[in-house]
Amino acid sequence: MTDETTALATAVSDEAPPAPPAEAPPTPADHSEGPTPYRSVEMAPAAEPRVSRGMTLWGPVLSIFGVLLWAFVVMGQLVTTYAPGRHELLLGEATGVLFVLGASMAAWLRAVRHSLRVSPVNGRAKRVERALSLGILALIGWGVAMGVAMVIGRAVSDGSTTFLMLFIAAGAFFYGRRLLGQSKGSQPQARSIVAIALWAGAGLITLVALVTLGAD
Repeated sequence: MTDETTALATAVSDEAPPAPPAEAPPTPADHSEGPTPYRSVEMAPAAEPRVSRGMTLWGPVLSIFGVLLWAFVVMGQLVTTYAPGRHELLLGEATGVLFVLGASMAAWLRAVRHSLRVSPVNGRAKRVERALSLGILALIGWGVAMGVAMVIGRAVSDGSTTFLMLFIAAGAFFYGRRLLGQSKGSQPQARSIVAIALWAGAGLITLVALVTLGAD
């Protein structure tokens, strides 16, 4: 009986499958060599394009200066010229002053609006500072131009000085518009009609001033 039990146990042990080998404990992943595929990558914010000083400062200043100098020269010519018949001046002095102030104020407001649109600032104080800086620089330029006109006027005739000042005013205005990068095609139709009317009026006033200058 003992021999039979031993033989049966031996047969059972031979038929049983071998036990699977023990698995080694998983080793923790080493993150020191590099980032894992699932780690989020922080992206640096894209830098905003920087607006040039020509669009925010010098373009507006030159446009204001050009309008101011042009208005002063043409009105100065008209208020010092007698009307046909030599009884009274062609234009009153008060009208000339109002025209210069109105044209300069309109150019100043337009330039400030454009400067703040292309380069906005926060706070009313900074907006006022920007507006005042544009106006003051344009006035300084006008004062320099008047000083140059007085110096040149001693050597040449008044007519030549007037032509020179008109040339400087036109050059400053158009170069300022170029720095501003204004596009005619981007303007609405109603605004374009107003701009055409203003250009026609300015051309007519300039032509009258030049005619009276030639007559004198």
